[in-house]
Amino acid sequence: NIEPSIRCNQQLLVQRFEEDSYTIAQTNATTHVQKQLLDSAKQYFVKETRIKTDINELENALNKRHNELVEEFQQRLDSFKKSQNDVTQTILNNYNHLIEGRRGTALKTDIYNRCPTLDINKYHSYCNDLNILFNYIRAYLSNPG
Repeated sequence: NIEPSIRCNQQLLVQRFEEDSYTIAQTNATTHVQKQLLDSAKQYFVKETRIKTDINELENALNKRHNELVEEFQQRLDSFKKSQNDVTQTILNNYNHLIEGRRGTALKTDIYNRCPTLDINKYHSYCNDLNILFNYIRAYLSNPG
């Protein structure tokens, strides 16, 4: 039966499209913000060179404005970052779609039938369980006796 394979590929293509569109939007927005900031810096430079005649005063004013623009750019760039929960949810969605898509064609003994689907709460619960196990292992390995 080819239907599960087609569903799996369709889901992966949709996810890839979403990720690509996000990346393109982020790149376009970054370019736009950079252009705005450069235009703003140029206007500020022109204005300040008319007002200030002392080169040190002009340099200090331009350095201050440069720092303001760098901070503004970083804030705008940070607004495009995905949170840890968003990244985790994307990974879980990919994992779940892969598991569900492969189960239809897999043998009963295949790994895809042994992997549970996960939601964010189950994932965090399993992570906590693993951390407890790792701590026991570390404690055991660090015990010289």
